[in-house]
This record gives sequence, C-alpha cells and structure tokens, in this order.
Amino acid sequence: MSLDNLIVGTLKHIGPVYLHAVTDTYSSSAFGFLHTSKQLEAAVDVLQNDVLTYYMEREFLPLTTILTDNVRDFRGKDIHPYEIYLELNDIERRQTKVHMTQTNHILECLNGTVLDEFFRTAFRTRFYEKLEELQADLDDW
Repeated sequence: MSLDNLIVGTLKHIGPVYLHAVTDTYSSSAFGFLHTSKQLEAAVDVLQNDVLTYYMEREFLPLTTILTDNVRDFRGKDIHPYEIYLELNDIERRQTKVHMTQTNHILECLNGTVLDEFFRTAFRTRFYEKLEELQADLDDW
C-alpha cells in the first residue's frame, strides 16, 4: 500500500481541499478521501473506514505495510498519532528516501490521473457548495 495527500483545489466557502489517496500496488485498488486539511487524521479515516474495511469484507491478505513519502506530514518528533494508529493495527510504515521522489510511482500516477480526469473536469462543470458533494462525485468516478 502507498499513501499520500495532495491539494486538489480551493472551493469558495470551503477553502483548500486535499485528497488523501491510498493505492494497493498488488491489486491496483485505489481509495480516496477528501478533507479540508492535510492532517493525518484524514489519512487514518481513509485507512480505517475504507481500506481496512474493504480488505476485511473480502478476506484479502491483511494490510501489513504502508509506504509514504519522507515528509513531516507522516512523522513527528515524539510519538505521532498516525504512527500509533499503524502500530495498533500491526502495520509497518516504510518511507521513500528524500532524494528519490519517484519511488512511489503508482501513487504519483494515480494523483496525476485523478487530477486530470476527475477534478479539473468536475471543477469546470459543477459548483460545489459542500465537500460531501465532491466526495460523492469522486466515489462515483
């Protein structure tokens, strides 16, 4: 699994919108959760509510490792809530090397695809007043 977050745009009356994306490099499954913050509580939400639930319902292999960028978002000086969540669920966190930004290539491709094929079109064709409306359209896509 790979996890990343990126800003997808800014909505009037809502502010910046971040996509917390997770990809399974083995099955090519992808999950996305929109939030107004890039804080890791949203990353935990997508892991708990979407990814782990999906795998448990289908009795797939358990999620044991997750790859993230080596950025401050995914780690802290002390014990970080995201790291505690992973530890409680027996998930090992691995990180890309600082100078190797393309090691998370599948997720980077997903980010580009979802920006080009979904968000740029969605923002041109519809006015979103609530984040939930945009999330519903993303889920349908």
